[in-house]
Amino acid sequence: MGAHSPQGAGGDKEFNQCGIPYSHAYTILAAFKVSGNGKSANLIMVRNPWGNVKYNQAYYSGDKFWNS
Repeated sequence: MGAHSPQGAGGDKEFNQCGIPYSHAYTILAAFKVSGNGKSANLIMVRNPWGNVKYNQAYYSGDKFWNS
C-alpha cells in the first residue's frame, strides 16, 4: 500500500513545516493507535524510497512519545 504528499510548486524540492517533501510517494510500513493521558492518535509509519529527508516533528523515531 502507498501514500503520497500533496503537490507543491517546487515538486519534491519543496518541504512542508514537518520536513516532508511535496509531490512524493511513500510506502506504508505499519499503522498504530497510540494513547495516553486521555488522548489517542492514529498514526502510520511510512518509508521514503529516496530516503534523504527525515520527519522531525511529534512521533519522529527519536521522540519522547515513543516509550514503553
